[in-house]
Amino acid sequence: GLIVSISALFLFSSAASAFVSGSTGADGALNPTANTEVVLPADGILNYTTINIPSGKTVTFKRNTANTPVYILATGDVTIAGTINVSGAYSSNTAPGIGGPGGYDGGYGGSTGLPGGKGLGPGGGDGGPSTTYPYGGGGGYATAGGTQGASYGAGGSTYGNVRIVPLVGGSGGGGCAGAATASCYGGGGGGGAILIASSGTITVTGSITATGGNGTNISNGGGSGGAIRLMATTITGTGTILAKGGSLSYSNKGGDGRIRLEADTNNFS
Repeated sequence: GLIVSISALFLFSSAASAFVSGSTGADGALNPTANTEVVLPADGILNYTTINIPSGKTVTFKRNTANTPVYILATGDVTIAGTINVSGAYSSNTAPGIGGPGGYDGGYGGSTGLPGGKGLGPGGGDGGPSTTYPYGGGGGYATAGGTQGASYGAGGSTYGNVRIVPLVGGSGGGGCAGAATASCYGGGGGGGAILIASSGTITVTGSITATGGNGTNISNGGGSGGAIRLMATTITGTGTILAKGGSLSYSNKGGDGRIRLEADTNNFS
């Protein structure tokens, strides 16, 4: 099952002032009317006034050159009825699955008869070592990545902390080793990392997802889940916040990621 670090921090006493996100408001309001890919600036910081993502609409992010996490700051309320997605991708060939923004790519799949590549990141899963032991390990993060056993690619180790400081995404799964007559798939990408900070209320009735990319073959590892950190005066809603590791029923599962909610008033369920 999903194991994530979830905690609520009451940031202020009743006499204290409300939380301030630090947004300059320079990017205006985000109110997409269609599925939207936001191009991240070099520092990954987006300064909005308000955010309203309607039901049925998905916002994703184009990674910048430094592959920073996503920092969304808002002077006003943030309403997510649709989806914010920073998940890692799966591999459809020997190329690695690409990590979400702030997350790490999977390892390359092995060419014919060659071992698989190690997933990137501090918890990257090892590649499958040989045709005899082809399975790559899942990427690790809050929990360790899966493995088929000592002779196969090891699952990635854990890292980070429950505060998600620094903000860092998930690690890639290991690619599988090539068979005697065929190449094999790359590992899944790690889930990305996102911080959403609002000087008002964050309401999530839709979803925020930072899942790891699935393994797509019996032998390659899934990426680990990423990181989601919400900070606001008030957090509410009954939506889905998900940072699980990537897996299919027959591949080594990526470790699960980290989720943290920080608010003066936390009513999220």
